[in-house]
Amino acid sequence: MMKNIAAWFTAFFLLAWGSSAAEGPRAEVSGVIGVATAQMPGGPEEPLRPGMPMIEGAVLRTASGAAADLHLGNELGVIRLTQNTMVTLEKLHSTNNSSEAYLHLQHGTILGNGAMVRTGSRYQIKTAVGIAAIANAAFRLHSEGYFVVIEGKAQFAHVPAGGDVQVHPLSAPPAVYFSPSEGVKEAPKPLVKEIVTQSKARLSGGKPPD
Repeated sequence: MMKNIAAWFTAFFLLAWGSSAAEGPRAEVSGVIGVATAQMPGGPEEPLRPGMPMIEGAVLRTASGAAADLHLGNELGVIRLTQNTMVTLEKLHSTNNSSEAYLHLQHGTILGNGAMVRTGSRYQIKTAVGIAAIANAAFRLHSEGYFVVIEGKAQFAHVPAGGDVQVHPLSAPPAVYFSPSEGVKEAPKPLVKEIVTQSKARLSGGKPPD
C-alpha cells in the first residue's frame, strides 16, 4: 500500500509545485557523535565521518546515544538523525534550478532546519503511516507519523488503517504538530523547547542544523 501512496503523493506534489529535470547526488555528512554508520548500495556498512558523501540508496543508522547531520544541499538544508534512527536515501537529485529528495524514515526521528524549497523542487519523507512533504519548514518527524513544524509550512499525507489518504497542512508559527490519533494541534511550549534544544546541540565535526 505504501508504494501506491508514495506514487499518489508524488503525483499530487508534481501538480501542486510543478516539475523539472534534475540530476546528481547532493548530500554530505556534516557532523557525527557516537556510533553512526552508512551502507552504500552493494557495499559494506562503514562508520559515518564528516565530509563523507552520500548517494541514492544509502542506508544511514545511528546507535543509542548517537546523532548525525546530513547536508542535503543549500536548498533543502540539513537533517539530523537522532539516536536509534534508520533512514534510506531513496532519491537525491539537484540542478541549478531545482532539487529532489525522497527519504524513507524506517525508525527513529529526524530534525530539519528550515529548508527553502522552490517551485519545481520536491522534498518528501516516507514513514510507516504516511508521507511528509516539506515546503519551507523547521520540523521534527518520527517514524510513527508524529510530525512537529516549528516554523514554516509542510503537509502530511496520512494513511489510516483501512481508510483513504488524508492530507493535513501544517503552518507555523505558532508551532503545530500532527499525530495519527489527534490530527493537527497547536504544539505545547515544552515540546517546542525540547525540539529547539535538540536541534541546537553541536555535533563533532559539524554545526547545528539550524
